[in-house]
Amino acid sequence: CPICGAQFSTAAALFRHMDVAHPPPPTTFHLSVSVPSGGYVTPGSGDYLAYSTVTLRAYPYSGYQFTRWGGDASGTSTTYNLYMNSDKNVVAYFEKVPVPVEGTIIRKELEFSGSGDGIVPVANVPLGVRAKLHVWGRNDMSISQGMGIYWFVADPDGGIAEEYTDWGGTIGPYPKDHEFISSGQFDLNKVGKYTTWIELLMGTQDNPEVVDRYIGDLCTVKAAVPESEFRGFEITSYV
Repeated sequence: CPICGAQFSTAAALFRHMDVAHPPPPTTFHLSVSVPSGGYVTPGSGDYLAYSTVTLRAYPYSGYQFTRWGGDASGTSTTYNLYMNSDKNVVAYFEKVPVPVEGTIIRKELEFSGSGDGIVPVANVPLGVRAKLHVWGRNDMSISQGMGIYWFVADPDGGIAEEYTDWGGTIGPYPKDHEFISSGQFDLNKVGKYTTWIELLMGTQDNPEVVDRYIGDLCTVKAAVPESEFRGFEITSYV
């Protein structure tokens, strides 16, 4: 009958409206896993049962280490339990394992009248001479590494006679060494003990590590003998 048909049409429209307003709950949520570099995560990206817990595990490649989770996960443990109550995005971060750098200051020379005047510490250096410091650094590693130097020289009164830094570039594996030389000269114009602080730097030029250090005496400057002390001497001739 016409009335019955109208009732059925109205009921069908009502059910359609209810389906749109109240869709059935999702049965799965999507998990997106990304790794910039250095390792992988299991399980990976995919659809997982809604309101379940997914246990993520981070695995580093050789030479890398896991550092932390990002996105919808957090912490530094290699295992993370993720509750799937919505779509999730997770990032796993890895970094290269730091390689310890090793090197040694193997020689220190003070040049004040010509090359190779004396091994540091040098005694009885004449007053008033100008000097250069030579320092040799050795790479003690089986691979090539960047190498640099820093030093300062203090006079007997504690003043800075010279401050110097240099980067020698990449030095070959053990037993390769590199010589660093003062770019200029400094005056030894005070009687007494000069000291030095030397640091051997290795790694990257932007962020080097101090691998060896010398803190100690550089040289002792002696006073010149006054000319007047010689005037009382006479030369005697014997026949």
